[in-house]
Amino acid sequence: MQGGDDGHAAGRPFRNHTPAVHVLKSAPMTAIETIVQQLRDERDCLNRAIAALESMADSTVPRRAGRGISARTRRRTMSVAARRRIAAAQRARWKRVRASQRGVNDRSVGRKAASRTGRGRRHLSAAGLARIRAGQRKRWARVRRAGKKK
Repeated sequence: MQGGDDGHAAGRPFRNHTPAVHVLKSAPMTAIETIVQQLRDERDCLNRAIAALESMADSTVPRRAGRGISARTRRRTMSVAARRRIAAAQRARWKRVRASQRGVNDRSVGRKAASRTGRGRRHLSAAGLARIRAGQRKRWARVRRAGKKK
């Protein structure tokens, strides 16, 4: 091969060439052997470039022996005890947050807010539910009467 055929002339690492498929259609048999040799040379050049880049990467980033998966893609697992410690710490943090909010609510609203915080969910009494139902029946009766008048 001559000056620019190996792909490293004029400071360019790799040359652009027409795909081998297009050249093969119109080339005689001896030209095919030349093309195959050029492609092999190009492959060897690429392999050397890849090896050089890998050696540079190996020298800058320490690798762990025997590990096929990089540290970024491998998922870490946490022990059950560690998860429990983290969960307990988070529960304690939220407990402190709620306690500080409760103190703010007590001061700003009064005793009423403090009495509600100790109880769980609020429930509707049977009498209250009966009053709501009776009121809704009266409202719907008015709506029906207004619809018949039109």
